[in-house]
Amino acid sequence: MNWLIKRPYIFVLALVSLFSCNDSNDLGTAYEGSLVDAVFTDTISIKASTVLANDSIIGYRIGNLLVGTFTTVQTGTTTAKSYLAVGPTGGTIAANAGTPDSVILSLDYGEYYGDTTKNYTVEVRELGTLFKAEATYYTNNNNNLEALPNLIGSATFLPTPKKTRTVKDAKSGVETKYSIPVRIKLNNELGQRIMSLPAATLSNPVEFAKTFKGIVISAGSNTNAAIGFAPDADSTYLRIYYTSSDNKKQKYDLAISGSNDRLNQVTSNLTGSALAALHNSGDSLNSGATNSETYLQESTGILTKISFPYLNRFREKLNLIDVAVNRAELIIPVKDNAFYLPSPAAYLVETNKSNRILKTAGLPRVVTEDPLETLSRGDNTPQAAAIRYNKDKKAYIVNVTRYVQDLIYGKQSVYHKLTSKNLLLVPTSRTGILDATGKTVLEATGLYSSILQISGPNKIKLRLYFSKTN
Repeated sequence: MNWLIKRPYIFVLALVSLFSCNDSNDLGTAYEGSLVDAVFTDTISIKASTVLANDSIIGYRIGNLLVGTFTTVQTGTTTAKSYLAVGPTGGTIAANAGTPDSVILSLDYGEYYGDTTKNYTVEVRELGTLFKAEATYYTNNNNNLEALPNLIGSATFLPTPKKTRTVKDAKSGVETKYSIPVRIKLNNELGQRIMSLPAATLSNPVEFAKTFKGIVISAGSNTNAAIGFAPDADSTYLRIYYTSSDNKKQKYDLAISGSNDRLNQVTSNLTGSALAALHNSGDSLNSGATNSETYLQESTGILTKISFPYLNRFREKLNLIDVAVNRAELIIPVKDNAFYLPSPAAYLVETNKSNRILKTAGLPRVVTEDPLETLSRGDNTPQAAAIRYNKDKKAYIVNVTRYVQDLIYGKQSVYHKLTSKNLLLVPTSRTGILDATGKTVLEATGLYSSILQISGPNKIKLRLYFSKTN
């Protein structure tokens, strides 16, 4: 089932949790002061829920190489493995080189999740099948990519994602900090196989793949952490060390970069977690059933749906027909958690009561930025309203003035349909959610997770500033 677009990308949903307010009407809005001046309220009724939408998340050539497994009370057990095609870099290997001294896979840290204070085991197997140009690779559908059964290397270590080494330039005296990558020794047989290839094959990726297609990186059974290894880092490489016939130390690098064919396969087992009742894509769970919390997790389709059930009756309930909405700001508090790193950004997409993405002409209806932001850029094309996680306020904060105005006044959205009262909050590690075709996508960018506070003193709020127009 693909709810988004022809090339499947998915989002998830949420609903439920009525916020109390000072006024007795069912709009849930209280305000003070004269309407000649600007008036403020933050007691708009909001409902929220956690939704599962895990069937169309793109995992191809996106983000870091995600490897590991970890378990939390909220989102169960998350497991990630990475398939990576590896090609030749051309050049030659010295004649009569003999056997390789060693074959090293070096993986630089990019991100991490879970408990990194305990041993972590990474296992490497050989990729047994090639990526298909015509296939679409999702996190839960690897299109029959497979790993050969035998290990070609493994390492157990304490992860040190923040540890660096300092190198001082002898001439300038400038000190530069470098990360310390994970080094995994692979079987020498692989090196011998590659060293025996002729120069023509080392310059031909298609022929080279007949000998070696790539690697599959997964975690051992003793891990409770996941690491995102950076494919484009200088210290990420697959290297064969050998000694030439003239007794000189040599090396040959295989090609690893972010442009390689690669897939992050991510699975989520919700058994025993707060979300255990979610089984099928589209299922939702009221925040009342999850301790007044909702959840977000990249790459697994765990998202939050936010609804404003009475906002379209705002003027009617307050008997204020000539109301002007000056500014609307949505504030979504994020709870602290030792093993959760909140997604750095998110977007809001219009959805309906059935938890399906609303689209017009094939394009999902993304909540767009405030009109003043559009004008400040000097163009007439509104962009998707990006929500940045505010570390100081520990919340996602976004200006939703355009959206609220359209909803209250019953106007059409920029997609020429009436604005929905239901929104889907989509987390992302990327700076943008729109791809080159203008379509909205959900991609397996990472495993960042957020616990959202739905009720209590520090709860989700829609902060609304309005005034009479005459």
